[in-house]
Amino acid sequence: MRVVSTLFAAVALAVPAAAPRAAVHPSATTSAMFQSAAPPATSPSLATLDVYLVDVEGGQATLVVTPSRQSMLIDAGWSGLEGRDASRIEAAMKQAGITSLDYLVVTHYHGDHVGGVPAIAARVPVGTFVDHGPTFESATDTNYTAYLEARARGKHLQVKPGDRIPLAGVDVTVVAAAGESIRAPLAGAGGPNPLCA
Repeated sequence: MRVVSTLFAAVALAVPAAAPRAAVHPSATTSAMFQSAAPPATSPSLATLDVYLVDVEGGQATLVVTPSRQSMLIDAGWSGLEGRDASRIEAAMKQAGITSLDYLVVTHYHGDHVGGVPAIAARVPVGTFVDHGPTFESATDTNYTAYLEARARGKHLQVKPGDRIPLAGVDVTVVAAAGESIRAPLAGAGGPNPLCA
C-alpha cells in the first residue's frame, strides 16, 4: 500500500508499499475539528508514519515522525505569546517520544508559519533547516531576520520543486517552493479525485 498526503501544497509524503500504515494523531492542543478524525495517541507508534497536527491558532505546525524515528516539523506557528506555539510543539514531540528535530521545514516567511522557529530552535536541537531561499517580501521583516539568525546555528537546505528531503523511510518530495511548482504530477497522482467530483 502506498500512502500519499500533500501538506499545504508544499511537500508530498509517500510511504513505500512495504512500509507500515500512516497514523494521524491530534496533539493535546489540536482543535476539535481534528480531534474527531483520530483517537488521541497514548504513546508514540513504533510501526507507523505518525503525523501530529499542532494547533497554533491560525498558523501551521505539523510534526511528522517516521517508523525509523526520524522527525520533520513543517512550520512552527507564531512568535511571542509567551512561547505558546513552541510549548505546543514540544508537547507533541513529547507525545511522539522524540527530543530533537531532524528537519524543520519553513514553507514561507509569514509570521504564523516562521514566527515560532526561533523559540523551538532554542528549546530543542534542529538538524537541518529547510526553506525556499530568500524572501520575496521585506528582508527586514522581524520574523524573517529572527529565522535567519536561528537557521545560522544549524545546517541549511534550500529546496526547489522536485527536490527531495532525505527523511528515512519516507519519500518527501517538494511540490511547490518560491512561487514555482512541479511541472508534472507525482507518480501515481494527477488523476481526478473521486471525493471532489
